[in-house]
Amino acid sequence: MKRTQDLSLLPIKRTAIDCSGRLGSLYDACEDQPLRILDINFQQPFIEFHEKAQCILENGDKNAQRNLLELIHIDEQLRLSLLLGLTSKNGIATLVDYPHTINEYTRILHYYYIHREERLPDEMQKIRDRLELGLSKTNATHIITGVSWGVDIVVILQLPPEYDVAKRIDNVLEKYRAYLNGDSNDFKLTREDLDSNKHI
Repeated sequence: MKRTQDLSLLPIKRTAIDCSGRLGSLYDACEDQPLRILDINFQQPFIEFHEKAQCILENGDKNAQRNLLELIHIDEQLRLSLLLGLTSKNGIATLVDYPHTINEYTRILHYYYIHREERLPDEMQKIRDRLELGLSKTNATHIITGVSWGVDIVVILQLPPEYDVAKRIDNVLEKYRAYLNGDSNDFKLTREDLDSNKHI
């Protein structure tokens, strides 16, 4: 079946599974695969330094589907490509094969830090002229017009199935979350907190 290629596609924002893509790369969204870079002489790309971080602590029982990739906001189309084997399971995508049951004692700590963002200048006509030629010879559906550089970490913890112990560990994890998120500058662990860490 021939793939429809629409130059007016709306932008999509994705967590990179294949990190080889660069500004100006053609991109196959169906297989999450960066292709060759367009032969275009762009102006200097826009670069913004953010140095912003966010840390989210999720409880496994909040999602009825028990889908780890959904919990860390991997979009639905990319999740489907991973499940169908259209996209290689690298890095954070290996969570799709997480072998353990996600339940009320599962905790997901998701930390990401964006150092800088790069964007192509707004030269749409130049891009469109090249895309008409480039898309006809590849499976590309998009062009990479922006890249965020930073760190994306997911930690999955399975707490002991004991309410009191799990509650103490949750208190410790909340301290870590608040500190990593910048909500608290006074990070201190009590002796009880340190003892709770031994149960993780």
